[in-house]
Amino acid sequence: MKYVDARGTAWGPYRLRFDPQAEYVQHAKDVLAITSWLSFREYPKGHLLAYFSHLTSYKNAFSEIRYSVDNESLSRSLRFSSDWSQRGLPGDSDDETYVAIPMSAKYVYVRLRFIDGSVSEPKKIFIAEEGIDR
Repeated sequence: MKYVDARGTAWGPYRLRFDPQAEYVQHAKDVLAITSWLSFREYPKGHLLAYFSHLTSYKNAFSEIRYSVDNESLSRSLRFSSDWSQRGLPGDSDDETYVAIPMSAKYVYVRLRFIDGSVSEPKKIFIAEEGIDR
């Protein structure tokens, strides 16, 4: 980078390191720190769905999304694919954006693995606190 200040003095050139993937991962972490990871909907009546669509909107930041229902085993993995091969957001492809869970479920336990190798703290998301869209 090189610039000229208001007095006409030239400064630089300076080398700036910019890693798009690292910046995207940090942005995703910042957003997820202040937003709900999941939402829930009863549809059709008597069937409860857990929506991961907010998380999958940042899917290029993740290498894995693990979850479990009413336990901390993290025994399930959400199906999605990230794509850094071209510009812009990747297509929806065959991503799993919601899963059916029992109507009696109390919480969903979620852990994220990022493409930089870091792992989120597991998060217990209580269905009653998030509410159910009917």
